This record gives sequence, structure tokens and C-alpha cells, in this order.
Amino acid sequence: MSGLSSTTAAGLARRFTDGQWRAVETGIGDIHTAMLAALSPRRAAALRQTVTIDLDTTDVEVYGRKKRGVAYNYLGQRCGRPHVATWAETCTALAADLMAGDEDPRGHAAGLLGRALAALPAAVRAGRVLLRADAGYFAGALARAALMAGVDFAIGAKRIAPLWRILRGVAEGDWVDAVDMNGAQVAVAAYGPDWWPSATRLLIRRVRLTPDQVSADPRSRRRRTLHPDQRALPIAELAAADTVYGYSFIVTNLDVSTGQRAAAVEHWYRHETLLNLDDVAAGHVVRFRRSGTDRIVRSRTLAHPAVVSVEQFTEIQILRRSRAAGGLEARRKLERGPKATKRPYPLRGRVRCSYCGRRMEGTPDKGAPTTGARPGASHPAHRSSMIIQRTCTCQNERCLLRSTRGANPAALVDPLNRAEQERQAAHADLDRIPARHVLSYADIAVMINDLGDVGQALDRADPAGLEDLYSALRLEMVYDASAKTVT
Repeated sequence: MSGLSSTTAAGLARRFTDGQWRAVETGIGDIHTAMLAALSPRRAAALRQTVTIDLDTTDVEVYGRKKRGVAYNYLGQRCGRPHVATWAETCTALAADLMAGDEDPRGHAAGLLGRALAALPAAVRAGRVLLRADAGYFAGALARAALMAGVDFAIGAKRIAPLWRILRGVAEGDWVDAVDMNGAQVAVAAYGPDWWPSATRLLIRRVRLTPDQVSADPRSRRRRTLHPDQRALPIAELAAADTVYGYSFIVTNLDVSTGQRAAAVEHWYRHETLLNLDDVAAGHVVRFRRSGTDRIVRSRTLAHPAVVSVEQFTEIQILRRSRAAGGLEARRKLERGPKATKRPYPLRGRVRCSYCGRRMEGTPDKGAPTTGARPGASHPAHRSSMIIQRTCTCQNERCLLRSTRGANPAALVDPLNRAEQERQAAHADLDRIPARHVLSYADIAVMINDLGDVGQALDRADPAGLEDLYSALRLEMVYDASAKTVT
């Protein structure tokens, strides 16, 4: 349902039960089955041959103390953590969970894998299914669930002490060059964590680094990949070392019996496609490159219905111009009303930024109510938002051109004539609007003199009363941050 605000969408989403959400995943499985049936036989056969399921999470920062189902992550951000299983070859989601920002995905991983398998078409499940996950899923429960489901897995391993001890036993001759990664090598070691499948092997990748590629910050991602003996060294001592490597570990039950096969599995773990192991063993690697501009074929017929019609576009432009002609008072009617606050702000909603025209917000300063700009609203750097607005207008015009490209010119004559008539009628209505009476500086000066010492009276006045006074006067001000003037 399009056009919903975020709060309305969240309110509707909370009405769904767990069973209804599971039904959504069942519907996704039906869509995948229909998609597979609509593809060409060659493409469908390729998808049925090998399937890769990717498990991944991402943190989405949110704001508001009352939001439910969120928590602070290790970076101190209040966020939710979507947990998604995707079909890598089609780039589509199979199943998903929404966790809090401090929740460990490993407890949900086995169940999510089972639901992802259920969402695959039956013809696809009959082929080879692979599981790929990063080190955040380093748990035997996921490996055992994959084994019971007949799924081969490759899961990133955390850099724990037992793995560094295994690394010492890898000889220099055991390393082979990685595929499509300069300075990287791959080796295989025997490693069987407790309660993991017996066929599990440890795949190690090392990447040669120069000291200038390593940050001095011990928390940086690349420095954490260094060997513990080098991780704490300053940059000067790293430069004196013979070699500096960054290490990554992968536990897998895929075939890594030879160096070429191990390199192929490591390449697949980094990319979206599994190379043919036999081709790699023979020294052949298939690479896909983008076609040149002279070989790209573009359709000259309309691929989809027009996004907006000419009449709608013209009506919207007339409406925008009519609203802009009303000044600040007309713009205020189009904006949301001020929020209820504990303190009264006499100038709330009456001071605008000279760069963007947006309203400035009131903030307390040491207990006293003051009016300040919302961050970025009145700063000169806010001109970038004006550029964005102009870009959006250009996008709308290009959208109009795309929507009418390939249309019959004769079919556009009547709509354009009607739009022109409506435009002229709108301009006539605007011309009949009476001009507002604006007080001159002399008139204001006379009124102020009649009132006496206004400054002293305003200083002693109640802020709530001032707010009513300014509202009755229809006070409007524009603040220029560079000149520090109010007009």
C-alpha cells in the first residue's frame, strides 16, 4: 500500500500475527515457483543446478525512546537488526526476522535456514544447495542444521586462539595463490570444533599488507586481521617486519582437497557465483565483463505505462506555483503545526531561514527559552538542499519525458489544450487575489512610539502572552545567518 506514513505503516504492521508473517514467506515461495516457471528453460536449469543461500544481518538506526523491539548495539546506536536469508543467484529474500540491536543472530540462524529452504521451489531444492555466512554465525548449531538438511556450508570463523595455533602448523609450501585477489593466498588445515560435522575443514586466507595500509587504531578492521604478535605493534615496528599479513578463517565442508579447489571455494565465498571446480583445476576461469555502449540494445517502445500524465504534471506545477505565491503565511498552512512543549516559545514558527525558507525551532538555553535554528537549516552549507530540490525538479521533468516517449503526438493535443486552459484559469484566479496591506517602517515607528517603552514591557511580559500577541500581529521574520540580521 503506497502513500502511507512510517507511523501508519508501523501501526498496521503490528496487527499482523506470527502466523500471518509466516504466510507472507509462504507467498514468497509461491512467487519464486511462478518466477521459475516463467523463465527460459536454459535460465531455469541454471538456477536449479546450484543454489546459494546467504545469511546476513544489518543494523538500522532508529530514533525515539518509545520504539519497541530495538536496543543499543556495540556502537551505542539505538537500532533494529534485520536478519535476512537471500537467494544469491536471484538476489531475492527467502525469509527474514527482525531482532533488537543487541541480539545475537546465531540463535535464530538454524530456524531461518529451515524457513529459507521451505521458500525455495521444489525443483530447486532437489539440486545442490549451499550456505554462506560470515563470522557472526560461527556456531555449531547452524552447521549441524545445514548438514541435516543436506546443505553444504561455508561459515566465517572468529579469530580465536585455537585458530592462531593451527596457523603455526601451516607450512609455507601449503599456500596457493587466491583467485582474482592480488597478494592473497589460501591454505587448508584440519580443524574440527566440538559438535561440528566431521567433514569440516579450516580454510585460511592471508593477504600481504604494507604498513601504510594498516591503521594505527587498534579497533580498525584491518588491524584486527593481523597476527596477535603484530597486532599491538606501532606502525614504525610494522614497517621493520619482514612480512605483514591479514588473516581470515572459514570453516566449510565443501571439497577443498586440492589447492585449486580451495582457491575456488574461497573465491566463491567472496563473490556471488561458484566457479566450476574442474575448470579451475585445469587453469581456466570464466570472467564476465560489461558490454560496450555500441553493443547495448535499447527498446524504443514503451516498456511500462506512463508514471504521470501530462495533465497531472501540469496541474501539480500550477498548484506549486500558486502556493508559492502566497508568501510565508501560505507556506505555514502547508506545514505541520508546532509540537506541544513544556516551555512557551514566543517566536515559535515565526522565524525562518533565509537560505531554505524553513522554520527555525526553539530550544532552551540554560533554562531560558530561546529560538535557535534546527541543525543545518540556516547554515550556509544548507544550500546543498536547494541544489537537491532543483535536482528533484529536473528528475520530475525527465520522468515526464520518459512517460511520454514513444506516445502518439495527436493523442497529446487535447490534454495539452485542457492543461493550458486550466493554467490560464488558475492565473486569472491568482490575479483576482487582493494585495495584502503591508505596514511601512514609518507606520510601525508611530505605533511603537504610541505604546511607550516597548522593550522594557516585552522583557517583563509573560512568554505565553507574547506568543498570543505575535500570533495576533501575524509576525513573520527571516533570519540571515551570514549577516546575522532579521528582516
